Amino acid sequence: MRQPAPHHVKAIYTEVKDLFGGAKPVVDRYADDHDDPNWVDVMRTVDSPEPGVTSYATLGMSRFDNGGLLSDGKPLRVELLAACQSEFTHIADGLTSCALNVARDGWQVTPGVVHPNALVVHRPDIVLKHLFLTTPFLWGDRPDTREFDDLLVTWLMAVPISDTEVDHLSAHGPESLESLFEHEQIDIFDINRDPVV
Repeated sequence: MRQPAPHHVKAIYTEVKDLFGGAKPVVDRYADDHDDPNWVDVMRTVDSPEPGVTSYATLGMSRFDNGGLLSDGKPLRVELLAACQSEFTHIADGLTSCALNVARDGWQVTPGVVHPNALVVHRPDIVLKHLFLTTPFLWGDRPDTREFDDLLVTWLMAVPISDTEVDHLSAHGPESLESLFEHEQIDIFDINRDPVV
């Protein structure tokens, strides 16, 4: 039997559905089986935030301990957002890989972290094979960090990047990579874009 989502995840679903707008969202569960405690749901909404683009959000990654991070004495948990050309559907798999890195291997997710090979596992020929986590920017100042009785839930956005971009980030830091993205005016939705370095 499919495990029910906790109350806070249901509240997050409502918020993200409103944030994405557009068509009715679809939610898929990623798990080894019905009894797997490390399940994560991924919501997708087509033509959001613009035609030809699909927006994604994890729902349930916030159940997993984020490396012991606390805020105001409460556990600080994370959900992920992403947006990509609609024909590329492996972003959902990549977000699931990130969630499982946290659930099974104790990874910490904070701005500037890279989850290596999160996409290449599902698409071996891809150049932008890693997911770089940053503060969300596609939806203005939303979504907000939400406080619940026993935890805080905040958001990060996953951006596909290349090997050379990972090398640049390692050498110069995440702010430098983000500045390059802004200077080059990259199409954040283009999974086939050329690396900036």
